[in-house]
Amino acid sequence: MLILHIAKHEDWENALTKGEYSPVSLSLEGFIHCSTPEQIIKIANSNFKNEKG
Repeated sequence: MLILHIAKHEDWENALTKGEYSPVSLSLEGFIHCSTPEQIIKIANSNFKNEKG
């Protein structure tokens, strides 16, 4: 099963440099939000509609 997570470009670049991905939501909520390929477009459109990067 493929599991997807939407990340800001800057956060992903930092993760590549550090060797670890730790989004703000992890410390706030205790988990990383993920989606299936079937869910990802709906999530992107509803939560990140005006986001860039």
